[in-house]
Amino acid sequence: MKKQLLGATAFLAILCSCQKNISPPPAELKVDPTKVMRLPQTQEEKELVANLNKITDVFKEMYKDQKNVKLVRAVLASRTVGDKAVYLRDLLIENSSLKENKVLMQKLNEQNLSLELFAKNINAKIEGTKDFQLVSYVNKIKGANSVKTVVRSAVKNTYAVGEPEGPRDSFEPEVTLYEPYPPESAEDIAYYGSVAPTLVTATADADEGIGYKPAYDNNNVLLGYEEVLVNDAFAEENPTLIIGVNGIEEEVVNNSGTPIAYEPEPPVVVPNLPRRILKVDIGDVRCTKQYDALISFTGNGGGSEIRFVRADAYMKMQDGQVVADNFFTPVPNDISRKDIRKENWKTFNAEWDGDWETDNLQEFIAVYEEDNRNTSEVGGKLTTSYSSGSTTSGSFSVGTEGNFKITYKSDDQIIFQGKLNRDVFEVMNTTDQGHGKRGGWGIRNGTSPVTFTMWHKIFTGS
Repeated sequence: MKKQLLGATAFLAILCSCQKNISPPPAELKVDPTKVMRLPQTQEEKELVANLNKITDVFKEMYKDQKNVKLVRAVLASRTVGDKAVYLRDLLIENSSLKENKVLMQKLNEQNLSLELFAKNINAKIEGTKDFQLVSYVNKIKGANSVKTVVRSAVKNTYAVGEPEGPRDSFEPEVTLYEPYPPESAEDIAYYGSVAPTLVTATADADEGIGYKPAYDNNNVLLGYEEVLVNDAFAEENPTLIIGVNGIEEEVVNNSGTPIAYEPEPPVVVPNLPRRILKVDIGDVRCTKQYDALISFTGNGGGSEIRFVRADAYMKMQDGQVVADNFFTPVPNDISRKDIRKENWKTFNAEWDGDWETDNLQEFIAVYEEDNRNTSEVGGKLTTSYSSGSTTSGSFSVGTEGNFKITYKSDDQIIFQGKLNRDVFEVMNTTDQGHGKRGGWGIRNGTSPVTFTMWHKIFTGS
């Protein structure tokens, strides 16, 4: 990856031109219509996209200062899992939630960068446009107290990137800056912090769009921008920042900053434990399909929000019938666009069932990619045991079937669904069932775009 340098002729053309872009886009620069999923339809959506365009123009001006490039890059790099994204609000206000991230604040201090100064400067740029609609829109963003990039996690000395908390009104100003393909090598990290990214406005939900790529002279002076076609291939090779609406999901980490993996092991002996306990977790997950758009103004862009759902009917009666409960993994886990493209395995380590009882004969598992629209349902029957009372001979249980129904939101078909049988789960979970093993655990759903392992631990009394 190299900076784009302009020759003398192009440089003179910039000096003589009043246009924001270096040159008009070539005639062949056209977005593939098959890669566009949704265009703005309502007046509210059209106004949103218009304001996103104006915000992009503001960042073109902000990025003339190299310190602003470095600050935004540091903020994005501070996220440890999932997509690199930040709510615009946290770059506009003085009491930014980013200040909760002590590691980030230390790095900004080391580079003599200031969130307060950035906020002051960008607000001045916005006010300087004298665009009443833009100023009004940005004021709404700044007033949305529930929109936070960083929230404290439940684990001491760790910080989580989280989705907004609390009630929301009809206006949801969750405008984000999203970097789909962050750098990995030390050389690329240094490069991404030294040049302005190609800026893309989310004017549609699409896998391809028009972006504005910066051009520099030989003295590293930003001369202007030229229009380019941005897709996954381009974003993977060039610093790219998408200004749109991307949900930022919460990440939960342990004290070392990453989820803990474990392999099959003998039962854990717990003194005075009165009975045997089977704990089951969702282990490693790999996704090989981009379920969401690269560019989005609706919140359905970026990486894929892979969700695991559990249902059982154990010991539950309602109106004389067995009823199943729905359980979601306690931590929403996202897989970044980059990890999907590279087909990387990611460790979820999300609890599936903390205590799968021996007489809870079946549990249901479903996997889907979550979106914010299109409600769907999946249901069926599960065999269970429930206490039906006691007699002079003592308490007894009855095996029966219970109905269950799970409601979820997704633009796609359900990825996987099936039943797990308690009596064979432990043996089969460490067995290669035709798709190989990972870390000692059998790989499940091996022919699907989403494959995964389930981990389990056994606890017994002394």
